[in-house]
Amino acid sequence: MIINLKNYDLYFLRDITKQRNEKKHRFGSMTYGGKQGSARAHFIGLAGEYAVAKSIGVEIDTRIFDNHGDDGIDLPDGKWSVKTTTYLNDPYLRVEVHHFNENAQGYVLCAYNPEINLRLVEIVGWASKDKVKQAEKRFLRHGGPLNYILKKQKLKEWKIFNETI
Repeated sequence: MIINLKNYDLYFLRDITKQRNEKKHRFGSMTYGGKQGSARAHFIGLAGEYAVAKSIGVEIDTRIFDNHGDDGIDLPDGKWSVKTTTYLNDPYLRVEVHHFNENAQGYVLCAYNPEINLRLVEIVGWASKDKVKQAEKRFLRHGGPLNYILKKQKLKEWKIFNETI
C-alpha cells in the first residue's frame, strides 16, 4: 500500500521531528549506522509511523518523554511497532535483537526515502512478534548490532494486517 503525504502531513512530521530531536543531546538517536543525522533518522521513522496510522484512521503517538525514549510501540492500540527502511528496492524488516519488544504484537515495515520521493511511503507488510523471533539473525556491519532479518517476501500483506485491526 502506498501512502501519499500531503503538504500538511509533511509540516506535521517536521514539527514532531523537531520536538523529538531536541532530546538528542541527552539520549542520541538511531542514525542508520552514523551515516545520517538524528533529525533525518527521526523524520524517516516518523513518516513510516504516520503512514501506518493514516492508513487505519488513527493518530500517531506524539508524546515526548523527558527521561527516556519511547516504548517502541507506535500505534495507539499499544500492540504494533513500525520500522522504516530507506531501501526502496527489496526492503527488509530489521529488528535489533536487543531492542526486540516483547510487548509488541508485531512489526510493520515501511519503505521511505525522502531523497528519492518526499511524498511516498510504502507500507510493505507485517510480521507477528513470534515470526520475527524465529527469523534469521545477522550482523549487517562490522561492530554493529545483531538483528532479526525478514525479507519482504516473508512478510504478510498489508491488507491482511489492516483487516485484523
